[in-house]
Amino acid sequence: IEGDKGRNFPNKYLWLNSSKRDCSLTLAIATIPLIGFSIKGITCLIKTKEKEYLFGTYNFAKIIKLERNHLIIKKNKYELEIFISDFIAHKLKAPVKGDMVRFIHECPSVEINYTLKYKNKVIINKNDKYASYEFMFD
Repeated sequence: IEGDKGRNFPNKYLWLNSSKRDCSLTLAIATIPLIGFSIKGITCLIKTKEKEYLFGTYNFAKIIKLERNHLIIKKNKYELEIFISDFIAHKLKAPVKGDMVRFIHECPSVEINYTLKYKNKVIINKNDKYASYEFMFD
């Protein structure tokens, strides 16, 4: 069902997805090569029935903490904190210049808890036992 058409994955990245009926979260953080250097790029969407919250490099969101099991992202007066439970990751082959010679890590079902605060006041606090998580930190 799933197919990858790319020639390369970023050197370091993570992708996290939580789809609940009342609130969903999609997050991607990656090392993005630019001419002669690289940056950590981020894009994140939290969507409730009433509102969407966007965090991205393009709107000045900042990564405060980036660990395998704990992330903190800030944008203006918003703060998103994500805890990822202990997990067993499955190795998947990934492309390097079109050849499937690298391994990434995938967890198709992992428990996460995320909290979105505005001015230190909690506006969203969700737990999802069936989130998806893929990463490469090596």
